[in-house]
Amino acid sequence: MKTGILNEYVDEWLRSIEQALKIYKEDNELTHLHHLRIEIKKIKAVFYFVEKTNKEKYYKDELKSLFHDAGGIRELQMHVQQLDTIPHPPEKLITQLVKKKKKCQKLFRKNIPGYIKIVGSFREKFCLPARIPGKKSIIGFFRKQMNKSKKEIDNKKEGENLHHLRTRLKKIMNIYDILPAKTQSAFELNTGYINKLQKKIGEWHDRHSAICFLSHQQVSAKMYNYISRLKEKEKKQLKSLIKKIKYHRIVHR
Repeated sequence: MKTGILNEYVDEWLRSIEQALKIYKEDNELTHLHHLRIEIKKIKAVFYFVEKTNKEKYYKDELKSLFHDAGGIRELQMHVQQLDTIPHPPEKLITQLVKKKKKCQKLFRKNIPGYIKIVGSFREKFCLPARIPGKKSIIGFFRKQMNKSKKEIDNKKEGENLHHLRTRLKKIMNIYDILPAKTQSAFELNTGYINKLQKKIGEWHDRHSAICFLSHQQVSAKMYNYISRLKEKEKKQLKSLIKKIKYHRIVHR
């Protein structure tokens, strides 16, 4: 029998993923796909934490296909939403994306029994240490992660490291949130600032991704002009964001 807080959390998240898949099969609401992707990120963060502190491999990425397939649908939905907000939206492109999204959703729902089987199998066989790592190991882990974050902040060039920074900060927070309060106090993080920073980087990255997507499409002259204006806004947004990121505010309350 698996015991310990880490096993309990992972088991809870896996059950939550199974539930999200079952509900999604019934109502086809994309919020469930977003939810299960968040749960998978939490699971991956915990396994990463344990592997780094115990120097042992535990996770074999069994949930990769589920995470990827759900992400593909969510990305299509984000493109459609972005296109719907712009002036003179390209109706033909929107129709194509909606059609592709529905096709992917249909295939995903067809594969749900298989996804549930994968999740259930993983839930049965995974096993993490019953005890969380000692305080010294935890402090060492967070210091290394924050040092990597600092390098991503210091070496950012045209935003190429910002998305990696956001991913790392999310991973750090997913681990930090499940640790006992006494353990958290050993390495205090400015959680309010980190969450605010994640949101701002996410807003920039959504616009950046939209520009990358639109730049590879055949669009009208009006749309081309709109994309050009969007690029200018994205550059200003990135410049402002880079100036506001302060490493010392991440570490200290």
